[in-house]
Amino acid sequence: MISSFGIRNAVGLVVLAAPTLAHAGGTFTVITEQSGVGALRDSQPDDWWVSGLHLIDLDGDGHLDLFLSGHGGGSLAALNDGTGVFTAAPGTIPPTELLLAADVNEDGMVDISATYVDGGAQWWLNTSTPGMLGFEATEITREGNTGRAQVLADVDADGDVDWLRGHFYGMSIDLGDGTGAFETDSQVQMFGEEWPSLLPADLDADGDPDLVWVTGGYDYPPGATRILRNDGGLAFAEITELAGIPADNSVVSGVVDVDQDGDVDLITHTDLTFPHRVWLNDGDAHFEELVGAVSGDSGGSEYASWGLATAVDLDHDGLVELVVDGKHYLKILRGTGGGQFAYANDDWGIADIAESSVDGGFAFGDIDDDGDLDLVAYEEIYPVRQLVVYRNDLAVGNWVRVRAVGLAGRKVAPTAKISVHPAGQDSLIGHAQLSIYDKQAQQPYYAHHESERHFGIGSHDNVDVSVHFYPSFKLVTVEDVPAGSLVRIGEDGRGVIVPPGGGTGDGTSGSDGADESSGDTQATSAASAASDGASSGGVGLTSGGLADDSTGAAGSHDANADGCGCTSDRKPAAIAVLVVVALLRRRRTHHFER
Repeated sequence: MISSFGIRNAVGLVVLAAPTLAHAGGTFTVITEQSGVGALRDSQPDDWWVSGLHLIDLDGDGHLDLFLSGHGGGSLAALNDGTGVFTAAPGTIPPTELLLAADVNEDGMVDISATYVDGGAQWWLNTSTPGMLGFEATEITREGNTGRAQVLADVDADGDVDWLRGHFYGMSIDLGDGTGAFETDSQVQMFGEEWPSLLPADLDADGDPDLVWVTGGYDYPPGATRILRNDGGLAFAEITELAGIPADNSVVSGVVDVDQDGDVDLITHTDLTFPHRVWLNDGDAHFEELVGAVSGDSGGSEYASWGLATAVDLDHDGLVELVVDGKHYLKILRGTGGGQFAYANDDWGIADIAESSVDGGFAFGDIDDDGDLDLVAYEEIYPVRQLVVYRNDLAVGNWVRVRAVGLAGRKVAPTAKISVHPAGQDSLIGHAQLSIYDKQAQQPYYAHHESERHFGIGSHDNVDVSVHFYPSFKLVTVEDVPAGSLVRIGEDGRGVIVPPGGGTGDGTSGSDGADESSGDTQATSAASAASDGASSGGVGLTSGGLADDSTGAAGSHDANADGCGCTSDRKPAAIAVLVVVALLRRRRTHHFER
């Protein structure tokens, strides 16, 4: 199954597990004081309600900064010096809770949707410069209790990002105009339960974003789940029973690919009991529980609908872990292969505790720029909320960072699918879908101004990386990406590799594409596939970096022949032909191999 390409069972292709490394017995190290986060927390009142933890590049210097949401006001931002040391940031920030972080006006800086009134939402545009924060409040506001859960997705397939909001009377779809503005309540929909959280993902491999509609809370602690299939034209059909997911007494916590086969699986918190349950997708939005998928965890919780589950490879062995929080727990579940996981908090030195009273129990990202993912969490909760920073000292394998850059109007590339293969091979060793959403003050990933995902690749030294964009259905591949690199892949068919040691920070310079100051940056591009679905004979090279659609800027250095960007803009029905032909050709030709 290669559902990331929108096809299934193409000529019997087999998805193989990634070669993994023996677990080295490493752990996480507490560095709260060394990181400066201890002093930041101590600078606030004892009863400061820290309701959300966020790692975001706030000032555009390439380093992940720290935003601490304050419930009811009093938020705090701290800048990262690139080594994982944070200091209070000068300038202005939204004073309330951070809900979404994304570059909605496409100027190369991360903007913020923050709490407005009580449970509403307001967009703040980022005008920061390195070392000085600046955020300007816009008139894009939604009143109280209409923005507790938010999604960015192109639900009408017009090429512009739309804004979805879950609230007390259902779900509003605010259609976007491609410039960061959204029409209020273009459509309001209801599927039986109010106050939904919305988790977007292409569940049936047809390219468009479907929705998982989750409810619960104080009135119904066990919660409920509805699966909504996107039928186009802003129409969603409930298919919960057909999908095979429990509708009641069960909440979907995560939409992730746990077995790394190219489709989106589901994680549920069912009957208020641990462990969490894993539901594998057959690629058509039919799910079957993998019984006993999580070992070493037991007990239960008071409420099911708080928190999120996200998948990321913390130890770089080529198998994803699950990071799951709730009220008031934080589970680190180490991947053991095939969608199986083992409780790892004790072995890895991470406290099983989270605030999550308003959905905000953890944040992760590479804070010290050493290539692995660190963790910010809670050490104590109510009445005195204390934070803890964990440095990752357990990673044993290699990694790559991948950015998907859409065209103008959708540069955050929602619903794009990233696939990672061993160089020159067809087996799938990494897969992630760009689902951009929040549950109140909790997001599933860290944030740069471009959508990024981090992949552990085990013992592989080089990989091929593909991004399948929506709604263009264009497939763009960059081959032979070295371990330890950042690769930026554009819907315009261009790719940029920033190799280990190349560039500064994240290898980019705001909205100007690749960092022109680094001579190590490699830029490649490709001609579109010919009308018969196969390459028309070779690929083109550019003389610049990844184009920025808002400015037309590109790097000025010469491209070299390290890797290729191979593109196709075929719809799913035609992509099957393209992929089969491409795989056959791959045995005979090599695109700019090293």
